[in-house]
Amino acid sequence: MEMVRIDSESGDEARFLQYLIGEVDAMGGHATLDDYGNLIATFDAAACEGVEPILLSCHGDTVKPGVGIEPFLDDGVIRSAGPTILGADDKAVALAEKMAATIRSEVKAAGATVGIDMDEKCRAVQIPEDAWSVRIAKEALATVGIKAQAVSMTGFTDASIYNNRGIEMAVVGIGAQNEHSTDECIEVADMERAVQMLLEIFRLVAAGG
Repeated sequence: MEMVRIDSESGDEARFLQYLIGEVDAMGGHATLDDYGNLIATFDAAACEGVEPILLSCHGDTVKPGVGIEPFLDDGVIRSAGPTILGADDKAVALAEKMAATIRSEVKAAGATVGIDMDEKCRAVQIPEDAWSVRIAKEALATVGIKAQAVSMTGFTDASIYNNRGIEMAVVGIGAQNEHSTDECIEVADMERAVQMLLEIFRLVAAGG
């Protein structure tokens, strides 16, 4: 729970990223920050020469309120002790749509008209259920007792950006509940299964899966 205690609201996650750089270095990896402040970490492969590299993507920032998070363990479930979230990412598209709707409402009430252009940073994509990333994720989840089903999801994810740029990526949850709220929580057992799943993904890919 050490990581959760490091404040990292969107736009103010530099201290947390520096912490992660130290963790990557300690594990024998290589970590740098790009021009946009993204942390890029790489680890040399072992005993799997010629296998395509794996890309994992996650957030280092959280939504608000995310300052002073104090996690505690409650019967195997990690929760936030105060009026903060536990740790999640922003819903940028939902926020943009809410802002646009608010502007339209206010302008209409004033008896005027307005045109609003929304810049779509990415478009909706659909990858087939037999796609490599989906198949590997399903196989890995099966090893931890989870019979996963591929479903369509709405809203904005980083996977949309990657897929729009030709990098196939599927979204796999880690068991968090009530995300982006002060009731957010996660079971320790689910976190352990998530780690086991990742290890199995590495094993499958190294074996040529």
